Amino acid sequence: MAGLLAEANRVISIDRLIKLLWDTQPPVTAKEQVQNVVSAVRRTLDQWAPLAGTVVTRSPGYMAAVPCDQLDATLFEELAAHARALAPTDPHQALGMYREALGLWRGTALAGLGNEVIQATANRLDEERLTVFEERAELELKLGRDRHLIGHLQAMTIEYPLRERFRGLLMLALHRGGRTADALQVYRNTRRMLIDELGLEPSDQLRRLEQQILANDRQLLRPAAPPPEPPATPQPALVRAAEATPSKRLTMHLPASFIKMAGRRSETIDAVKHLTPPAASASQSPPIVVVTGPPGVGKTAFAESVARTTTNVFPDGRLWTCMDARPAPLAETLHRFLITLGKPAPADATDYTLIGMYNEALASRSMLIVLDGVVDEAQIRGLLPTNGNCSILITSRRPLTALAQAHTIVLNTLDPEASLDMLSTLLGSGRVAAEPSAAKRIAELCDGLPLALHAIGARIAAKPHWRLSMVESRLANPKNRLEGLTHSDLDLRSRFRRAENEQSAAAAVLFRRLALLEDVPVPSWVAATLVSVDPLTAEALLEQLVDAWLLTAEADQNGQVLYRMPSLARCYAIERLLTDESVESRRSTIQRVRDVLASTPWSLVATPDTGQCDPWLISDLALVETAPDRWGTATPSALNPAVPARTR
Repeated sequence: MAGLLAEANRVISIDRLIKLLWDTQPPVTAKEQVQNVVSAVRRTLDQWAPLAGTVVTRSPGYMAAVPCDQLDATLFEELAAHARALAPTDPHQALGMYREALGLWRGTALAGLGNEVIQATANRLDEERLTVFEERAELELKLGRDRHLIGHLQAMTIEYPLRERFRGLLMLALHRGGRTADALQVYRNTRRMLIDELGLEPSDQLRRLEQQILANDRQLLRPAAPPPEPPATPQPALVRAAEATPSKRLTMHLPASFIKMAGRRSETIDAVKHLTPPAASASQSPPIVVVTGPPGVGKTAFAESVARTTTNVFPDGRLWTCMDARPAPLAETLHRFLITLGKPAPADATDYTLIGMYNEALASRSMLIVLDGVVDEAQIRGLLPTNGNCSILITSRRPLTALAQAHTIVLNTLDPEASLDMLSTLLGSGRVAAEPSAAKRIAELCDGLPLALHAIGARIAAKPHWRLSMVESRLANPKNRLEGLTHSDLDLRSRFRRAENEQSAAAAVLFRRLALLEDVPVPSWVAATLVSVDPLTAEALLEQLVDAWLLTAEADQNGQVLYRMPSLARCYAIERLLTDESVESRRSTIQRVRDVLASTPWSLVATPDTGQCDPWLISDLALVETAPDRWGTATPSALNPAVPARTR
């Protein structure tokens, strides 16, 4: 299949396919084996309607019939070419195209296929990718975004140590960012490596750059502040570049993401299955998939990946909008969508009019609408099309259960092995192998969140002199952990802040006060004591926090629901507690919990009807009576307030 796609829409003879499959002498039955493989591939593809008929028979062999705009390699090359053409006159638009082009990549080209013929194609594509990354980095430097680039360039110099252009760009970014000494150290390290490994001096260009940095050449200074990036009125990138009228395929730029997808194969298959509209579905309700999960788990990266995967499913393209970073009014989003659809609306159009125009524009199209970071159902009601040939992919921290017929996909945190694999990919296997126990502990402290793993991975990769054991010791302190897991715009704290800001005032207070207790499961009646409410009210607040993924919940063997805070959410809650609550408030809250714990369990068992206990605790009487040994051994130790750590 790789051989057919590498030369899509061109006939490949059976003899050539035999050479692709067997580097050495092929077996006598080679022709029959090729025919059998092609038949098997056809059966597999025909199970998925959008790919049916992809492999066709054409004398003297076979052909992969794929529209050019549905091949990632073709899209990548076209986007790169248009970006180069636009860079001198419209750098912001060009930068968006470069980002979209690079966003099509998932690892190296045709990875795992060692055939010489296929490898030649893979090498060509990989070289083009590196060139596009260099061009994009140069453009970002021209736009004054040097600090943003440093971490990414450092990672590229580690992955491609002999590529001098990356090192030159890194030197320039460091120098402009006020780190001239680091820039010169990059040159010294490069020179030493080239002499040791190749017996060569750095190129004239790199040597000249070093001299300019030493001389503090003003030509290297950051350019004057560029004009601000124009407001987003997205139109198809390739159409804009060609200055043509809108084509049928309308593709809004996907968000630029440096977060690599971690696995998620089964979730991707599930999403594609439920997003694919059934045949003759225009009159039906559109398929809706809601992707939810904790802050930093990679919901946006997953949605981006699914959107690219379903390119063949939606022949008319996709629409994309982010709903949480700067929530836009419904009218603003509809105006942008209508511009992209080639149906601009009057500036004074009402929401009702805009919704009608939006549905009319989508009536004859098959598109994917991606709504990223949705806060609640009300925010998107007007963006759900009536045309069943369109599908909606939603990401949200909340489950959005009020959306009828929506299919929910939960992205869970990575397991320890997958977390360590991701860290190893970011740092290099050699660095992890040198300090395996520290690397394992760092991965554990990231709590299975890809955003945290990428942030710490980028920080460590940028500091080759850092020992992993030193990083481990710094992250061990919960008060410092979130700061350690922040790198440039890879900021987990901001994700927790958004989740907290979406909560009611009472739920936010309960969230931070839960950090007063040890890291153990807590029942609702103890949480009620923290905020001086009855257990039913506390349970409602706790469930709000569960819906926001700031808490997890599970029932014990007696049916009592226990709530627990994930470790990194806990680190954020501790920060908020120490900032927002006075010492006196913390101490009085702890004392209130202590008083309840001191008087509750055994008095309930001994004299349940004396009236000496708070009435709202009687609801726990059945549990205490039926399992006093379990309650006595588990609950008091679990609810030991962490007074020294939180009240000073």
